[in-house]
Amino acid sequence: MGTRPREEKIVDGKRGSIKNVGGVAMLQLATFLMAVVFPMYNKYLFSGPLDTPMLATAAHRVSSFLGAVFIWMLSPASFYTRTKITRTSMWLKIMLIPLGFVINIGMSNLSLSFTTLALNQLVRSLSPVVIAVTSFLVENKMQSNGKFFTLCFLMIGVLLGVSASDDFDPLGITVCMISVIGQSISVVMTAYVMTSLVREDGSRIKLGIIDVLLYASLPTLALLLPGAYFRGEFEVCRESIRTLGFLRVAGYLSIGGVMAFIYSLCWMSLVRQTSSTFLGITTGCSCAFSIALSFHFFPQHAGLLSVAGIVMTIAAYFVNSVLTLREKYLEAANDQNDMEVDEEEVEELLGKKQRGAPVLIEADSLQKLVQSMLSSHESTKKAKPVS
Repeated sequence: MGTRPREEKIVDGKRGSIKNVGGVAMLQLATFLMAVVFPMYNKYLFSGPLDTPMLATAAHRVSSFLGAVFIWMLSPASFYTRTKITRTSMWLKIMLIPLGFVINIGMSNLSLSFTTLALNQLVRSLSPVVIAVTSFLVENKMQSNGKFFTLCFLMIGVLLGVSASDDFDPLGITVCMISVIGQSISVVMTAYVMTSLVREDGSRIKLGIIDVLLYASLPTLALLLPGAYFRGEFEVCRESIRTLGFLRVAGYLSIGGVMAFIYSLCWMSLVRQTSSTFLGITTGCSCAFSIALSFHFFPQHAGLLSVAGIVMTIAAYFVNSVLTLREKYLEAANDQNDMEVDEEEVEELLGKKQRGAPVLIEADSLQKLVQSMLSSHESTKKAKPVS
């Protein structure tokens, strides 16, 4: 069986790379826009019309579930087929996702009732620090000198920006800090569960994005609704309906639900196509943009020291993102070089056999060996933990 010239393979690879880069760029842009617009909408909602962050978050999860059901029922099998969950252990793993979601988004939305959007986004920009600490504790992974110093400047900037702010609220900042920890846990849990489920026969399955929304959306209600009840949010909602009218309140919740569904599709698609690193960089950029916009839309105050802390945080985050992308690029380049070397060795072996060079194994056996080598290499790459 003939093989194509190497030049044709390189051209095809470049075309595929451009296509993939374009798709990832669109996903990053969509995630960035939703990460800017959604928190601003929530801050507006929780600051006046409907101060029910836990209840609203629960409504958002119901909307995400209904959106997933809509796609499941109307999509052709070629577009989406639901992954069946047949084992209790699989369900237990899936339940990690709603737990991480409540700690992440639930606590972040709750903090918006106590603090400003600028401080909320400033504190949430600490996520690289949390990820670095987690990777050190779990994987004993050390950061490069450059990244270590940027993380130190990032922490100093956040501390300065928060402590010097006229809008400082201890309870709001504490709840937001919990959400930062939950953000790292949530992303890692979601990426882990989507690729770690195993059937009875030992075969590994991957959950699709719609699968996650179908199976993990409604269980969050078991944590969110009791929290809303103890905070008296049902009474607040009833009063808002009496004051604003049912249709207006339902409209507020529906708009938030649509945003939540779109945002979930965007960020999970980005993690699935790339890694949690790219999501962290994208949401970090959105934090900087949200902080700048929040001073134009909401009554916030920031002194000179607080502004200096915000600027330091944004600068440190961007430098850290550049260094992280550089590391990822070098890792990908090394993996690509390894793959190219493997393919060259394979083509050389097969070429020798076709030219009649003496070898010690049959052609069929050689091809099977080659295929197993390449499939093993690919599975090793895919089995790398999400960073």
